Amino acid sequence: MKIKSVKHHGPSGCPGNHSNDMVIGSRAWCVEAAWGQQEGPAYARELVDLLHWGMERGINGVDMLHGERGGYADPGGIVLEEEAIRLRVPFTLGGHVRHGFPPWAPESMFERRPDLFRMDAGGKRTPTGNFCTANQEALGRAVGELTKLLDRHPRARLIQAFPDDVLGGSWCHCPRCQGRSPADQYATLISAAAGALDARMPGMEMGFLLYHDTLAGLPDKPVGADGSRFVPPNVYALYAPRERCYAHAIDDDTCPRNRFYWQSALRAREAFEGRVDVFEYYGDTVLWRGFNVAIPHVIAADLRAYQRLGVREVQALVFGTCSLWAHGLNLAVFACLSSGLESDTDAAIARHARERFGRKIERRMVEYYLALEKAQSLYLGFCHYEDEWMHDLRSFFAPSRGYAEHRQRAARCAEPFRELAEMLSQASDHCEGGPFLANLKAEQASLEIARIELEKLELRLAIADERIVTEGTDVWTEEDTARQSAAQRRQWEIAKTVPVEIRGRIFVGLAPSEQHRENQAGNCPN
Repeated sequence: MKIKSVKHHGPSGCPGNHSNDMVIGSRAWCVEAAWGQQEGPAYARELVDLLHWGMERGINGVDMLHGERGGYADPGGIVLEEEAIRLRVPFTLGGHVRHGFPPWAPESMFERRPDLFRMDAGGKRTPTGNFCTANQEALGRAVGELTKLLDRHPRARLIQAFPDDVLGGSWCHCPRCQGRSPADQYATLISAAAGALDARMPGMEMGFLLYHDTLAGLPDKPVGADGSRFVPPNVYALYAPRERCYAHAIDDDTCPRNRFYWQSALRAREAFEGRVDVFEYYGDTVLWRGFNVAIPHVIAADLRAYQRLGVREVQALVFGTCSLWAHGLNLAVFACLSSGLESDTDAAIARHARERFGRKIERRMVEYYLALEKAQSLYLGFCHYEDEWMHDLRSFFAPSRGYAEHRQRAARCAEPFRELAEMLSQASDHCEGGPFLANLKAEQASLEIARIELEKLELRLAIADERIVTEGTDVWTEEDTARQSAAQRRQWEIAKTVPVEIRGRIFVGLAPSEQHRENQAGNCPN
């Protein structure tokens, strides 16, 4: 979701120094609205509170991701959209097929009309994944669903229609689609939808998600030799480099992995004639799992790169209060620097430390954050994986020569994590108390959860490294699985010591149904 501030920030929408090389015209939260289905109104309030928290720091847009399920709005999406309208905050709406929308054709139709569905690489029709965009009836159904979505949310400024959220698959391989890249198949849908929505509501924009395999296959020029456009002019690219390396800035040429992603961004600028928005993962508790990732200087460098690229908007994905607890520094630095509220990265770090922990330990917490950032570079670096796909920090899908070296770096974090825990312990002796002390205790819990996550990461890396030796066989044992499950349960027990108003009602390390039962049973402090 994206949030637009009600405060006057000048003609460009940016407060403060407009020459700041990190200021972006539109700064937004992308809010995962549907994650709180079981928590209902409580999660909806978290989203509204996060909107206000962001606006106070210069956030001025909101993108409601998966605010609908099967044409039926989730509580989080309903409440946040109403608040955005009340505050006159521009917002967008959309999500992944099967995540936030009904399938373009119901699976119940598959036996009668398999031609509406995609063909897999083996030549069989399947009701899973995306649909066959070469089938005009299937395409018309999809465009019709998006038109209905706009009718239900006429105040939205842009509609997103993301493909299925998978790596390297779910596209059609039928004779008419063979040889067409994922980006080309996707462009057929987006172009048709963009035309229909513009006819329905002139000026309405569509997003084009550059994510996973749609990052590749973009044309060199926006207009082909035959005069046809890749996409209409009301379509904006949404560049989402989730598998990038977070130990380096997005444009750092010394990082092979980010070199690939930055070249993708440059190609997107050409293909979309400069119409590019960015979807970043600075508060993504799914990507980071139990890690309290702090990357303020990487974020600052990213913003400089994106400003030079000429992007219109940069979004940061958030999952309610949980993201603010685990990744609050990232979100605060992103908001303050991209809005111009602060023009110096260290000043933005100090501002967050002061607001969250009080002036008495501001300096200590700044030192803690800088030490945390330095330690995390050991396990956040994915540059040595070259062009291999990395899903995220949770799992590894194929043998890689990078695992052994990554495992060694992760193991070197043990001593820095002990030092970080001692820094927080000493800070607690000087904290002012009240909400500042509560926030500090929550940070201590977050650090311990991250330490346990490091143990889990080392185990996964060790097992994945062993796969190379065993030529790809599955070497997970029941003991390995039990160790991972026990560690995850320890993380949840630690999380439960943190008041719900600080850690939020969604903890990614636990199944939502199990957490909901514990919340309802009163086993979590409120």
